[in-house]
Amino acid sequence: MVQNSPNRLTALHILIYLRQRLLVAIEQNDKDELLVLARVFDMLRELVDKTNVRGGLGRVLENLERSAYDYASGIGWKAIIPSEEDIRSALQSEESE
Repeated sequence: MVQNSPNRLTALHILIYLRQRLLVAIEQNDKDELLVLARVFDMLRELVDKTNVRGGLGRVLENLERSAYDYASGIGWKAIIPSEEDIRSALQSEESE
């Protein structure tokens, strides 16, 4: 396993960055950005499905996607936004399988 270094972009960096963008879009009620993020999460989840990645990563991406759609639709109370720890845990479970 390759260790994370400050100069290496990882899936963890990308997902936490996208999660942060989701939170900002929610705070600003930016429906256009929420829909863009929903599509990004959908594409990532599709990639996870196609590559048969095991662990909780698919569930994390599904929750991020649904959260973006829920807030864009005005039903954010339904959203389950994964925490940074949820993301870390999903990526670690994927690595250990």
